[in-house]
Amino acid sequence: MREKDWSSWVRADERPIVRRWLDLAHRVERTQQPVLTDFLSPREQYLIQSVAASVGVTVHCSGGYPDAERQRALLAPEWWVTEAADFRLEAVVAKAAGNLRHGQVLGALLGLGIDRRKVGDVGVAHGRAQVIVDADILDYILSYWHTAGREALTVTAQSPTDLVWDAPKYQWQWFSLASPRVDAVVAAACRWPRGKAKEWVERGLVSLNFSQMDKPDEEVAQGDILSVRSFGRIAVGEQDGSTQRGRERWLLGILKS
Repeated sequence: MREKDWSSWVRADERPIVRRWLDLAHRVERTQQPVLTDFLSPREQYLIQSVAASVGVTVHCSGGYPDAERQRALLAPEWWVTEAADFRLEAVVAKAAGNLRHGQVLGALLGLGIDRRKVGDVGVAHGRAQVIVDADILDYILSYWHTAGREALTVTAQSPTDLVWDAPKYQWQWFSLASPRVDAVVAAACRWPRGKAKEWVERGLVSLNFSQMDKPDEEVAQGDILSVRSFGRIAVGEQDGSTQRGRERWLLGILKS
């Protein structure tokens, strides 16, 4: 797969990681041995599957439970029979006397010096947090994670298969967009005036794939996740042609906060 074959649909900031995945895919093809990635966002999962398909290796993804948002990808030769153990996933459960918030829990983990790419989905409800993690950091978390904000925690290890998850349920529908600009997508999905959507982006109240942004003219692509302050999330699906008026038809998933 030559760079010119994918440079038109891969963002400039995504190209270094796509090149790395291409190298990994070729290594799998050459050695016939699998390679496991860190946790990937939905957009990254889409990209790595496209890369692997161009080389002729398969990609299997798992985040520890069905419909997990952040998942690890296993690049493997076509004959490889994948097992759950191949993904090296573990889970920790943290309990507190008071309430816990998602940002509070994730911030506490990152405050320990843990790379975000080593942490999968985080579920929080009623003073209990459950987190999918890379098996390599399990012992470190059990040894050093004792608080989240002002809340003292009791932290234990648990098998991912024993956890019950309330997975996010996106409501999918087709939208007619003037363009795939971020402000146009936010305006359509939130039912906001275009001016308000543009202002929200410029104020840093919209993130793209969990990274803050301030450019309303950035264009979305399949697999992207937009997080909109005070509204929720917007998942970007496929683009399916244009209307008679020249507007683009996009499938968007909406998850209100």
